[in-house]
Amino acid sequence: MAVVEGNDVSDSLGVGIFCGDYSECEIDDNSVDGIRPDDASGDKTRMGFAILAHYGAKAVIGANHVSNSPGGTDALLGAEISAEK
Repeated sequence: MAVVEGNDVSDSLGVGIFCGDYSECEIDDNSVDGIRPDDASGDKTRMGFAILAHYGAKAVIGANHVSNSPGGTDALLGAEISAEK
């Protein structure tokens, strides 16, 4: 279980905030801006995601500010994203 809260992530390559490998994550009150696609890697899971849940992870997403990140927020490879209640 991880809590990712109160971070400012900007100008990163591939992924801004990552929740992976069957983790359970609460992601709230973060600012993620300008995450660039990692085209050189050829890895489809590194295409400019601000927030990414990956490989069976379960992410609960709260009030985050996401901008200028082409991949936005997504879940891949059996992962799940739900909104904070």
